[in-house]
Amino acid sequence: MSNITTFLTVAAIWLFLPLIILAWLPFYLARCGVKILAMLLRRDLISMLAPIDGIFSHDEIHTCPLNAIIGSVELEGDVDLDLIRETMRTNVLEARTESNKLLYPELGWTIEHWLGFPFWKEASLFLHDRIWLHPSNMRDHEVANFQTQLTFKPFKINQPLWEVVIVRKASSSIFELMFRFHHSVSDGAGILHMLGKMRIPQGPDAVWEKPRKSEHLSLLRYLSMPYDYVKTRREVSRTVGLVRNEMRFDDELSCSEAAARLRFHSSGSIPFSVIRKIGEKYNVGGVAVMHSAMLGAVRMSCFAKGGPIPATVAVETAILPPWERERPLGNHVTHGMYAAPLGELDSRKRILRTQQALTEMKRSTYSVTVALIVQALASLPRPIVAQIYRNDSKEQKIFVGNLPGPEYLSNFCGYVAKNVTVRAGFYARYSGLGVGLISFGGNLRFGVIANDHVLSKPGQAEEITRLFLAELGNLVE
Repeated sequence: MSNITTFLTVAAIWLFLPLIILAWLPFYLARCGVKILAMLLRRDLISMLAPIDGIFSHDEIHTCPLNAIIGSVELEGDVDLDLIRETMRTNVLEARTESNKLLYPELGWTIEHWLGFPFWKEASLFLHDRIWLHPSNMRDHEVANFQTQLTFKPFKINQPLWEVVIVRKASSSIFELMFRFHHSVSDGAGILHMLGKMRIPQGPDAVWEKPRKSEHLSLLRYLSMPYDYVKTRREVSRTVGLVRNEMRFDDELSCSEAAARLRFHSSGSIPFSVIRKIGEKYNVGGVAVMHSAMLGAVRMSCFAKGGPIPATVAVETAILPPWERERPLGNHVTHGMYAAPLGELDSRKRILRTQQALTEMKRSTYSVTVALIVQALASLPRPIVAQIYRNDSKEQKIFVGNLPGPEYLSNFCGYVAKNVTVRAGFYARYSGLGVGLISFGGNLRFGVIANDHVLSKPGQAEEITRLFLAELGNLVE
């Protein structure tokens, strides 16, 4: 697509924008009408989900919740279940804002679909059911298998969309606390903050403050939104996927089928000082260091030596929106996208090109445009949203989730916290590769997750993790 074609496309978008809005308006009015009917006829429904939260509620929550996420923390010591329950009750479930409202009200709610739209509804909350100890001690590989099975465990009707499961590790003083929640409740950043409230005693970093937002865009930048969107989509359209054959999507997946597809591996702790050292050496940011090392690892694992290597691959990542996060839970981040230099063999050149691409991505209004499109599409009835979500899952891109955990969380419920990992169920039917970058207590954990179609080689998730560490080593030298 030439620059002239891009200009004509943008001009056409602005020209037909009023018609697009008019076509969407009936769906918006229908949504408002359902809200009014709920107020009159269904007083038991609290409120309709925000569009960005509701877009994740299309999956079968009570049969096979593909949009469930598990955040795990390794703790050292003997399990005191009563202490963990009491800390959860006082520090999280009963935590209040300055205006005396519950800080995390979503933890006491469930979701009910009514007339095609998702609503929050009061749930039956019993701590003994929500926080429980697994009766068996497990080895590391058994813990990993259990986490995968737990990810797709159906949520019970009329109960909150979260639970805490504690597993003792065999021949060790370490146990793992797994917090499972549905993506409609929150994104990863909100949950990591909530887990920070489990610290004893509470430190100043456990008090929720609205996180900083990205810089406000000028009026001229807002007017260029269609241009930035078309330009980004044009660049991404030239990229090549990680697998040649399109993944076949079944209309329905059982819990066991979804669990069997998932592949996941996480590295050990990497001192963040290593990332900073590399960044200072090449005068780039820490994000560019991690993205560049990830690209090198994916290239070496997914493309055979001597074979053709695509010049670029589409990378999507979360960035701060230009508006404030009004509540700690919920889904708030926007997603940017760029064509990453996968084919650059020189690691030093690749890190500089990655920094340049990330800088341009952050300056672009693409993420704001996508957020507005998602808000508009999420206002549609559930069957339409489900089809749109399924089509988006067919895109072969790398999604990088950058989750900044608490810098100081050594005392979690009175225990010494070791490591944090996160895994998400929707990768069971996602055509791309998921990469998690979790910073926690001054360390970084690098995780890889995808289904067996993307990671088709045995042990490929472990291989990518190992190659990522090797890439960092090459950059340090």
